Order: sequence, then C-alpha cells, then structure tokens
Amino acid sequence: MEKLKDIHSLKFPHIYVLSASAGSGKTYALSLRYLQLLLSSQHKINMKEILAITYTNKASLEMKTRIINWLKKISLDKFDYPYERKDILQVTKENFSFIRKRSYVLLEEILKNYNFFQVRTIDSFIHSLLSCCGYELNLSPYFKTTKDYFSYLEYALNELLRKSQRDKRVFKLFKDFINYYLMIEDTKEWFPKRSILYYLIGLWEHKNRRGKNFLLYERKEREIFFRIKKLIEDLKNNLPFQNVNKRFWSALERAQNKDGFSIIKELKNHLVKEKIPLHKGTVVLKDLDSLWKKLKEEVKNFCESLSFGRFRFYIEVLEEMISDVEEMKKKKNILFLEELNRKMKEIFSFFSLPQIYYRLATKFSHYLIDEFQDTSLLQWNNLYPLIEEALSSGGSLFYVGDKKQAIYRFRGGDLSLFEEIKETFPSVEVVEGTLSENFRSKKTIVDFNNNIFSSQNIGDFLRKNFFSQIGEEGIEYIKDVFKESKQTGMTKEEGYIRAEVVKIEDDEEIMKEKLISLLNELKERFSLSDIAILLRDNKSIGKISSWLIEKESSVESETTLNIRENPLIKEIINLLKFFYSPIDNLSFASFIKGNIFLKVSKLKEEEIHNFLYQFRKSSFIYIYRQFQKEYPHLWENYFEEF
Repeated sequence: MEKLKDIHSLKFPHIYVLSASAGSGKTYALSLRYLQLLLSSQHKINMKEILAITYTNKASLEMKTRIINWLKKISLDKFDYPYERKDILQVTKENFSFIRKRSYVLLEEILKNYNFFQVRTIDSFIHSLLSCCGYELNLSPYFKTTKDYFSYLEYALNELLRKSQRDKRVFKLFKDFINYYLMIEDTKEWFPKRSILYYLIGLWEHKNRRGKNFLLYERKEREIFFRIKKLIEDLKNNLPFQNVNKRFWSALERAQNKDGFSIIKELKNHLVKEKIPLHKGTVVLKDLDSLWKKLKEEVKNFCESLSFGRFRFYIEVLEEMISDVEEMKKKKNILFLEELNRKMKEIFSFFSLPQIYYRLATKFSHYLIDEFQDTSLLQWNNLYPLIEEALSSGGSLFYVGDKKQAIYRFRGGDLSLFEEIKETFPSVEVVEGTLSENFRSKKTIVDFNNNIFSSQNIGDFLRKNFFSQIGEEGIEYIKDVFKESKQTGMTKEEGYIRAEVVKIEDDEEIMKEKLISLLNELKERFSLSDIAILLRDNKSIGKISSWLIEKESSVESETTLNIRENPLIKEIINLLKFFYSPIDNLSFASFIKGNIFLKVSKLKEEEIHNFLYQFRKSSFIYIYRQFQKEYPHLWENYFEEF
C-alpha cells in the first residue's frame, strides 16, 4: 500500500489527514498509525495517551484485532506477507530488534491493562465520559443506553392523549395543535395519530442531532395587526384620491374592515410592488413613501409571526411528551443512544478539561478518527476542546475518511468538516495523504468506476439532469468531492461488468425472471457465497429473498437472518395459532400448504390447493373438520393428539 509518512519526518503537534477510497486499506492505515505512535523510541508515547474512535462496534473490534495481530507478528518475527514487515519498518524508522522487544512489552501491557487499550466507538467513549460525570448531569453512574426511543415516545403520546381527557390545559393544547396540524400537513387521514407520532419523533431526533433546544416563538400577531390597521388608515387618509390606482383604493377600503390574515389577502397583489400604486407621473411625498415601506415591513413581520406561531404547538406537545419520557428514563435508569452527543455537550458547562481528565483517569494526547466524513458538527464540537488541548500540548490528530462515502447526513453528518478542520488550527502543521490503490476489487471493476466517476462524466451528467436545481456552483462542489476518486487496481485484467436497465414499474415478473436467469448463469461459474445482491431498502430485500427461497436458493439477508421472517418458523406459528383457536381457518390452511406438512404428509401441493379451493366462498365452514373427514389417517397421525 502507499505508505504513511514515517514518524521521524512528522513534527509534533500535527494534523494528519488521510483520504482513502473504498477498498484502499483504511483500517490497515489506522492500525499502522496506532503502532507508529506506540513503537516510536523518540517520542515514547504511552498506550493510554492514544484514543482511536470508530463508528461501529465491528470496526472497533477489527482494528483492535489487527493491532494485536501486528504486535504478535512483530514479536515473533512471523509475517503473513513480506510487505507487512517492510511497512512497519518504513513508518517507524526503528531498528527491528527494538520494535520486536517493544511489541512483546506492549502485548504484556495490553493483557495487564486492557482498559487502557482505547479503540472504541464514539458512542462508547461518550458513555464512559457521561458515567464519570453522571452526578452533575442527573444521571446514575450505572445508567444503560438503549436504541429503542420509539416505544417510549409512543407511550408518552398515548399518555398525553389520556391526560387531555381530564386536564383542560392539555386538552386546549391538543385542540390547537390538531387544528394547525390538519392545516399545515394538509392531511385527510381519519386516524392521524401514527403520522403525528412520526412528526414529533422527527423533531425530537432533530433536537438531539443539533444539540439545541427549540425556541418557543413569542406570538405577536395581535399587536402587529393593530399597527397594520393604523398604517392602512394613515395611508388612506394621506393619499391623493384622484391619483390613486382604483383597484388599490378599493383594496384599502376592504382591508380596513377585515381581520387577521384577510387583510394580507386583500393587499397581496399590491404589496409586491416597490412603490405605492399611483397614476403615472404622480410625485410621491417622503411621508407617504415611508408609510408604504413601514406597511410592507409590518406585513412581513405579521406573516413571519403567524408562520412561526403555527409550529409553536408542535414544540409544546413535544415538550409535554419529553417530560413524561424523562420520568420513565429516570425510573429505568436509561439514556437513549440518540441523546448521547447532546448530553456530552452539557459536560463542558460543569467541568474544566483537567477535571474531565481526572474523572477519566487519563489524558489523551493523540486522537485517531475513522470515517471522519460522517462526523456531525455536534460530535466535532464535543471533541474539539479535547483535541485542541492535545494539539496545544504537542499531541496529534489523525483522521481518515472518504468524502464520496458520506452517508449519514440524515443523522447530522457534516461533510464540510473534512476540509474545514485543516484550517481550524492555523499554528499546527497539516500533513495530507491519499490511499488510491484498491485491494478489494478486480482491475476491470476499478477501471469502470474510474470512468463513471471521472470529473468529465460527473459534470456532464449533473449539467444534463440537475443544472436547474444546483447550478454551476453545485456541480463544481460535487466534482471537488469526487476529485480524488480515481484508483489503481490489481494488475491482472480480471473482473466482469454488465449493466442493464430494467423498468419494473409495469411488470415485476420481468425483473424476477431476469434475476433468476442471471443467478442460474452465475452459479455455473461461481459459488453462491461469492454473489451479492445490493438493494435500496429492506422491503426490496424481503421481496428478492422470497423470490430466491421460492426457487430453493440459499439466501442470507437481514430478512432471512430474522427468525420471525423464516418461512418455516411462520409455518410453525400458524400451527400453534390453529391449536390455540381451531376455528382459525387461515392459520390451518397456511400450515397444511407449507413445506413442513407437505413433506411429512407426502401430499402434492396441487392436491392441497384443490382441497382448499372448494371452500373459497364458504364463510361458515371450519376447514379442519373437512380435512378430518377427507384425510382421516393424516388427521389421526399428526393432529388428533393435540
């Protein structure tokens, strides 16, 4: 792989930015960087001074495993590949006998003080920090985190609805909220509770990702309305009637007798004009011009106040729900995973950095961050004081990522941080590197991707399809994100790509037929475990999995790994439902049509189908009794006992 700079050529403090495309060895580079710091004879960095942050538990475990394996290989001088020995010597610039002895010592240290081996997810790090500072944040030091906030917020909404039946204040709040909700969302649902819940959960998520509270806008429509009425009256009294546009004069007269937003409706066609609608050549006095500008400004203020005020009820209902949720969290001693970053923000209002380090029982001087392109502004702001302190004390920040793979914008991920951090610490040296060799894909695939994501191709595609939405500036921004996307692949001309666009809106069977046909073709040359099917959503995964299971293909997906979705488990559940309620025709029919019963009974699927078909219009027949009469031996062998 392309080498990291050796540690002796790096001047501390420094920021090391590594751009790494897919398959180019990001985890390898992170592990190598960790070892580079630990194995340096010049800087003598202790393991507990280093914090490596990943975004998933899987990535954290993989990086830990790699570091330990590296240390084992070095201490035993047994490498899987020659380049591994060469790489570690290149980045450390140390004598091999020194790093071999040092590796052995480090393995012993990791075994004795594993808690100082800090390679962890950002959520895990924040959890430990909150545990240390729990008292001031009104948290138990033994709190647990959970992902399931949906059920708690759903329960809180139900409780609030029940409360509205006996509490006049809550009833009025809900009444106002529903009136505005139906108007703003323009919904025609008979039972909108589910949609309301999703809207409120969306607001709650937004609050946590930003780390800020919503402002309850102070409504001022009435006082603004009276000012508008006064301005209209003054304007009408001072306008030269003979020189005024007749339609405008009529609109002013009608507006005088209107209330609320109706005033705006009467004047809306005239308020867009910069000057008072007078006949051509009429000289406008300064006082009149000033009145006109004031009227337009007050109308703008009125509309803003009305708009903000409408959403006030959303926030008030949400805050009522949150107070109930907080009570439940306190009783169960939990904190939602979604809230961790917002909670960490509160720490800095209670503690200074020395106090935080004291509670952590360590001080980090070197930070390594994986997948930096998905870091949110709130996460960065939380880490910033710690990293600033590290850099001011001769430490380092090493972050790696790929701007093209930024996929967490919906969770607050801020791609612009990848470049902005380079300018954040002007007195600190910034070192940049790029990993452009792809070790994962064959050359044919790498070349195909290079052509697809070339600057020329991206520019042409965006100009043709999205120019009206993003303009030239947006196109240049996206091209800049992809400017380092070109990769080199393996030297052999291997790999195969075939692209075909299939429109499935009209007939899904076409897609099914093509997919099965393609898989049958591929199975002749490849193992099923070498074939991956990528889809956009879980619904599509379930559908495609069912197609393949139907054709008795071995499938592994989130759907098939979910025991509830396993077709055999569904058959067993149908059998249990039938035992619980024998009059449940649907459950009985589903079980006898399933693979389990067909296999043990040795009946043909067509025969069962014909048996069930005769009852399609019979509402008051219990199918199990008809089955008992028609197949008495099967009933006796498999059902009678139950």
